Amino acid sequence: MVYFVNVIHEAQNSRPQSRRRQRNLARILDAATGLVVESGFDALSIKQVAEEADYTAGAIYRYFPSKDALLGAVMARLMASLADALERVDALAGNDEPLVRIVARVDAYRAYSAIDSHRFALIATMLAEGRVRLVGREEVGPVLDVARRLFLPLVVALTEAVDAKLLSLGSATERAILLFSSTQGILQLRKQERLAIGTIETDRLCLAGLRTLLIGWGAETITLDAAMQKVSTMPIAAELGAVL
Repeated sequence: MVYFVNVIHEAQNSRPQSRRRQRNLARILDAATGLVVESGFDALSIKQVAEEADYTAGAIYRYFPSKDALLGAVMARLMASLADALERVDALAGNDEPLVRIVARVDAYRAYSAIDSHRFALIATMLAEGRVRLVGREEVGPVLDVARRLFLPLVVALTEAVDAKLLSLGSATERAILLFSSTQGILQLRKQERLAIGTIETDRLCLAGLRTLLIGWGAETITLDAAMQKVSTMPIAAELGAVL
């Protein structure tokens, strides 16, 4: 991850040369991300990115030593945009009780899947496909860093819910993974809604799955329903739309 850290450090430097490097880096990542969003991960190539960004391939390699390095940066960038959006929703919940923050974060991911369906599909592909796209530590590192940023607030809220006796004892990390996996799996059914009207309603099923898991982990029905009602009044879609 040394190359990536060096790029970030130089980009944050206030010197004109570093600011120019920052702009160049953003231009390359904009082009690469645009290609991936439009045509998928397989469309990414150094040559195509160079054409889109109006650079030479050699210039791209000064920032990213390989296609895998560029792909890792694009993946991290896609996930970081989601993390930025979810953090705005966390701010809506503020210092509210943990159940409200848990419900808000899960519901925000549900809303994200509809508001930014292309990026959601890419993240789903990253998680679900059998092929391993990144193998080197330097390429995988930035992606894992952002993944931790995505999961940590949910893990913290689940831990606090146990401490407040709103949930029974259990692994917060395991529960965060289960909540995410349940929501992710249900959201994959969104395309089938029009073929099974009245049977597959992903928005309703996401909330039902969330409610079922939390009650299974000891949440009291009245307390949980109050938390879900409170979240339903939050302008989650508007907050997500402001940054996506």
